[in-house]
Amino acid sequence: MSVRLRFPLGIFVAFAFVSPSFADTATNTLAVNLNVVQTCTVASGTLSFPTDTFGTPIQSDPATITVTCNAGSTAPTITIGVGSNALAGVVPRRMKLSTGAEFLAYTLTSGATAIVTDTGMPLTDNADSTYSAALFATTTVPESATIGSYSDSVVMTVTYTN
Repeated sequence: MSVRLRFPLGIFVAFAFVSPSFADTATNTLAVNLNVVQTCTVASGTLSFPTDTFGTPIQSDPATITVTCNAGSTAPTITIGVGSNALAGVVPRRMKLSTGAEFLAYTLTSGATAIVTDTGMPLTDNADSTYSAALFATTTVPESATIGSYSDSVVMTVTYTN
């Protein structure tokens, strides 16, 4: 009988030293922030001249330049560089023959306005955070021009304030 009394007494002693566990919580707030700044992108077409005879001025098909900015942006400005075939101090711009060292001069216009190198070009505000302008190129192919493909690359720079 003494064995039976010791076993329940051992269980009682074991439970006497066990503390009950309770779940507890702690809370805090996570801050989430975002600062949206003005961002603009520029897209352009290609200025392509029609196949024409030499000696008379020809105008390219228009290329539409579109600047898209996020909502609430200030109006951007765009400048057009001189081109990759520029010759220091020489105006107008030049297209280079793909298979040689020959050049053809050309000018850029937007409407009736000549595009001056590295000067702001007027853009139309389309009221939906886009701005655009139609750009044309004009050249006269001299009789002495070598047959072939001529090209140039012109950098457009969009400036906007945040």
